[in-house]
Amino acid sequence: MNALDPIRIELRSLMGSIGFLRLDRDDRFLFISDLPRRKQFFSETQAALEQNGFTACIDPALLLHIDLTEARWRRLMTAAPAQKLWYCFSYPTLSTQARIWIERETPVHLQPILPLRMTLKLLDTGELGTLARRLPPWTAEQLRLGRPLPCAAGYYLMDALATSDDKEVVSC
Repeated sequence: MNALDPIRIELRSLMGSIGFLRLDRDDRFLFISDLPRRKQFFSETQAALEQNGFTACIDPALLLHIDLTEARWRRLMTAAPAQKLWYCFSYPTLSTQARIWIERETPVHLQPILPLRMTLKLLDTGELGTLARRLPPWTAEQLRLGRPLPCAAGYYLMDALATSDDKEVVSC
């Protein structure tokens, strides 16, 4: 079970089984749904989503874009699985990125949400190659500008890599 599965289950319980619920390809949101097109009493569902720590906005095509509130993102960061540092020979770039992020020990309230969202979505879809291409330039820019790094995303990434058969323990 990955980090987005409990969120997906919770959303389904709030929204019911009507319509689709998919990962949103946009970097600003986690999920997308066509619920406003299909449900007559959508305002009640939107209120329930917001009461449970989700943001929900409808675009002109009547698609619902769903994300976590900032407070809920911070709780997700706090719940990141503490993981030994592994080295995955299949994805050395990802192992290195995760170690760089984890070693920076950035406080939760300073960690950027965008890379955590991107990491969780790409881990959920299994797009590790895309993640390996997108992370190094982003991390290099953050380091160059002296901005905080997403330590929690590093833990989630390291946890995903730990399931690989092709790994070696690296001392902490």
